[in-house]
Amino acid sequence: MDRLKKVYGVFPAGPPLTEAQQVGREAEITSMVERLCVGEALLLMEARRTGKTSLAIGALDRIKAAGGRVAAVTLTRFPDPAGAALFLERQLQSAPRRTLGSIADLIRRLDQEPVGDLLGGQAAAELGMTSDLAQAIGRPARDLPGLLATAGGEKQDTAVLLDEAHVIATWPEPLREGLNAALRGAHCAGVVIASSEMSALQRLTQPGGALHLAASRVRMSAIATTQWLGALRDGFAELDIEISETHLLRLIAETGGQPYLTMRLARDTARITVSDTQSPRKVDIGQIETALLGLRADPVWEQLRGQQP
Repeated sequence: MDRLKKVYGVFPAGPPLTEAQQVGREAEITSMVERLCVGEALLLMEARRTGKTSLAIGALDRIKAAGGRVAAVTLTRFPDPAGAALFLERQLQSAPRRTLGSIADLIRRLDQEPVGDLLGGQAAAELGMTSDLAQAIGRPARDLPGLLATAGGEKQDTAVLLDEAHVIATWPEPLREGLNAALRGAHCAGVVIASSEMSALQRLTQPGGALHLAASRVRMSAIATTQWLGALRDGFAELDIEISETHLLRLIAETGGQPYLTMRLARDTARITVSDTQSPRKVDIGQIETALLGLRADPVWEQLRGQQP
């Protein structure tokens, strides 16, 4: 079990990756950090499982490590955009401010429960006044555009990730217009607007769209074969598995270098290799073929392999 856990750690495929786990993205993360720190809005529209969220989070992690403020939200998780604004605001607040907000929430809930009546007249009245004060202190941002418009500043770099941002196209027109104005304002935080719904790109950027003339499109470059070779060679070596360059090239050629599929095929090949306790830890063509057979049977193969040029 420990061996398999190590395999999955060395060749992660699925959840967003840290910068150290990503292959060939250092220069793109550096560029994204520089642009976010001057308050630019970046439109990151890429197909699924290409690593766009990992790229954005890698940039936010660098900004946070340098003392900046960062926040991220998956917009599809919030039917009400106001909920997304509150979620982002809490992340951007300082630790004392977050604590104060939590206390304010608790006081409001207490005032809404019968416990207020049990305290007696004067105490209940004081709880009510405290609740009113808590509402003023803990009041969330008016809306997402309002939060973004005031989040930027010269003293501290601030960056926000709006993931699954295609839902913005369904927001009420005033909110879309407000977002457009906020992103084009002088004090907006740096924003990454990411989505895999390519059809949303035209709706969002056309005249009248929420992102019309408000964000710069950024594209993720293909990962070079030499970069894959180095990363996969290091990964197999970390697992004490011997693999030839010929077999590594076979792995990359079969997946076309698609990020998720390449990691999956490497992971599955390593898993099969370490699970065979009767053979030396050396990858042969049979293990690659077995891993490839399983991956091709997964619907994700056709979905992602077809994205490659």
